[in-house]
Amino acid sequence: MRLLKQNSLINIIVFFLSICLLLNYLVFFFFNILAIKIIITIIFIIIFFFFIFTKFNFIYLKLTFIILSILLLGNPTDAWDGWAVWMFKAKRIYFDQNLYGFLDNYASYSNNDQPLIIPALCSSIAIFFGYWNEIFPKIGILFFSFPPLIYSIVFFKRNWHFLFIIFSLYIIANFFINAYLDGLVALYFSFCFLLNFKIFNSRRIDLIKFFHLFLFVTILTLIKNEGLVLSLLIIFQSIILIYLNNYKLINYKYIFYLLFTLGPILFWKFLIYKNKILNVHFSNGFNLFYDRIFNFDTYKIILLFFINFKFLFILLLSILAAFFLKSFKIKLSIFFAILYLCFVLFVYLISPMDFTSIMSFYWGMSAGFKRTLITPTYLLFIILFSEIYFSKKKIIIYLQKYLSN
Repeated sequence: MRLLKQNSLINIIVFFLSICLLLNYLVFFFFNILAIKIIITIIFIIIFFFFIFTKFNFIYLKLTFIILSILLLGNPTDAWDGWAVWMFKAKRIYFDQNLYGFLDNYASYSNNDQPLIIPALCSSIAIFFGYWNEIFPKIGILFFSFPPLIYSIVFFKRNWHFLFIIFSLYIIANFFINAYLDGLVALYFSFCFLLNFKIFNSRRIDLIKFFHLFLFVTILTLIKNEGLVLSLLIIFQSIILIYLNNYKLINYKYIFYLLFTLGPILFWKFLIYKNKILNVHFSNGFNLFYDRIFNFDTYKIILLFFINFKFLFILLLSILAAFFLKSFKIKLSIFFAILYLCFVLFVYLISPMDFTSIMSFYWGMSAGFKRTLITPTYLLFIILFSEIYFSKKKIIIYLQKYLSN
């Protein structure tokens, strides 16, 4: 009963926090200072409610949030994308008082086609306090990590949840505090992937979980451009799960509902298209693609940047666990991680830069590929961790048999 009440409380906190984060973005299309201040007030109240009314439960998670907040606010934003893209967008929203200003494509180097849900929250925090500051609005980036990390309490209990938070900090690391958004992309995509298994591996759809999935996927599409591709992968995963489990056709209606998560981002992309703002990665068509795929140096560069300890170690563990545990979930996570990486590599292969073809490819990979590896790495981790968690007895029995021999 106590566990049921705890999960209900967590569900309520995460649901209303996610709703407020989305509403804060949507209200900027109409811009109402009073509405923005009310939403930010509610967000602060919800976070305060989590810290106070859960008492000494999840003290390690609360300390994590506090320490990350101190680190984030105690350091200037010196990373290029963090400063020149995301915080610059937040500053411009604050002074323009709407999202439409980006449609003039001023400072095109900051990728004006990118969605703006994170800069909108950072700007709202500055509006709430009444002035712009280069430091404290960054806390809005950290606030977006709260819903998935708080919701993880529902999945993992006690010491296992503590381990989950520790490993999450290790994998995402400084991307919690450097104003880059790749850590948030990894968090939301991985939790959506895990939620999908919880929802569509059952004959009865859990509506509470589905509402969380709907909100998480919607937020995912609005974090970065990659979120749109990842949300399509989530929908694709849902179709696979329903098909493989031979469930009633009525379950496919939930796929239709998930398509509505694309509404806000498609509206933004429509505005981008109408104003002839191009994505820098697709501005050169396929002219460079053929030069690069037939150049042996391309593959040496790809191999060089794939040598990443966290990714390779978790990939190896996932392959071994998929074999020993005979886990379909882990196999599917490996497939989707590879699928996403193929898309990322394709984007890098067609991206124009200012140097010769192969040198620009190396520069592009060095600038961003390490960041994009966080998403497949964290996806593999969260599925591997959850499978070990839910297969504890099976693993213990296997180890006992192995040691007895």
